[in-house]
Amino acid sequence: MNLVSLIVRRMLLVAALLVALTQGANAENGGISISRTRVIFQSTDNAQTVSLQNHGNLPYLVQSAVVASPNGREPAPFLTTPPLFRLEGHSKNAVRILRKGDAALPDDRESVFYFTAIAVPSMSQPKASDDTALAARVSVGIQNTIKLFYRPVGLAIAQEEAAGRLGFQHKGATVQVNNPTPYYLTFSRLAFDEADVDVSRGIMIAPFSHISLPAAGNVRRAQWTLINDYGGNSPLFNAAVKSGGAT
Repeated sequence: MNLVSLIVRRMLLVAALLVALTQGANAENGGISISRTRVIFQSTDNAQTVSLQNHGNLPYLVQSAVVASPNGREPAPFLTTPPLFRLEGHSKNAVRILRKGDAALPDDRESVFYFTAIAVPSMSQPKASDDTALAARVSVGIQNTIKLFYRPVGLAIAQEEAAGRLGFQHKGATVQVNNPTPYYLTFSRLAFDEADVDVSRGIMIAPFSHISLPAAGNVRRAQWTLINDYGGNSPLFNAAVKSGGAT
């Protein structure tokens, strides 16, 4: 097995087994950053491009891919080029994302996938007997992951309108949040009667679905902002929370 194959094998093993991989390297500490916080891939697009930047002196070996889940390696109907490359210190490299195959995706709603880049510090070629040491060194790799939204053209409403369409209903000790739109909607802020809900780990609602969130007391109003296509915040919205039955 040559060095590149060995490193790729170890990168995949680390990505699958080490839940505690550093997510989103800190650029100030000489890490790797991605030029976007999300990718919107229109059904009419031939490709989308993201840039990866190395903010430190140390070169990295980077493996890029689009996968079906944020912490998995399930295949997705997209490919990246180049899939494996060396990123020198204080340099950038562009990665193109292309649709592959003829896998059918829904045409009445968005689909979500994840662009991931695993960066491993470059190293000299080990001895054949040094496989364990190589694995230990690879385990300090950095994984950066952002969402990729596949968006069909001709959806029923524009994405900008979707943010204000959420509905809220009080049910027992929860508030049910309903998304009647064809878009994935992710909160950047949510409050019930001006009491903030923790959205720091990301609360995303799939198209034409709902989620239930714990709520104390008889909640009357909801206030929220969503993350827009550019990674910023939507305008602030508010709506009455309808009363409902027990869950």
